[in-house]
Amino acid sequence: MENQIDFKDFADLMLNAEYESEFRIGDAWSYCAEFFIRKQQGNFTGWISYTLAKAERKIPEINDGKIYSSSYDRPHSISIVGSYDLGKRWNISATWVYASGTPVTFPTGRYEQGNKIIPIYSERNGYRMPDYHRMDLSITLKGKEKPNKRLKSDLNISVYNLYNRHNAWMINFSQDEDDPTVTKADLVYVFPIIPSLTWNFHF
Repeated sequence: MENQIDFKDFADLMLNAEYESEFRIGDAWSYCAEFFIRKQQGNFTGWISYTLAKAERKIPEINDGKIYSSSYDRPHSISIVGSYDLGKRWNISATWVYASGTPVTFPTGRYEQGNKIIPIYSERNGYRMPDYHRMDLSITLKGKEKPNKRLKSDLNISVYNLYNRHNAWMINFSQDEDDPTVTKADLVYVFPIIPSLTWNFHF
């Protein structure tokens, strides 16, 4: 793909009224292969999917003109979904998802200029966020079926992120208050384990 845009190295985006000048234009390409298996019959149904992908960019004024991974590059993605009917009224289902961490650019050093500390960054997208994965569980109890009954209902108990995986959303870098020469990296996490109870009505 041609005419792809990205921010230049050391782009100044804060309070910049002309941020368009921080863009650079170049080429990008991506490759992808997907594998999918599904079971649709019987008490147990489900599917498994796996995606192998690569997304890269090359823009002359970024990363010294060298090829770098796109911010959307996720080499591996896996989804496993299963559902089991425990009789006519009970159903239990589970989902597990996994994805490689996205590429990021981290500071690898710093230097002082006057009273300011200037970070030194790695090559563009030279690191990756931690891999993402979680499991969700759901149990559903269907209401009793009666002849000529138009209103139907089911009760659902579900748990999001069953094993409480701390999936990183972003990483903040800051100076240690006790030792300014030390830089700390703090992970900011997305949703922890979340249980829920739902009563659904169907007409």
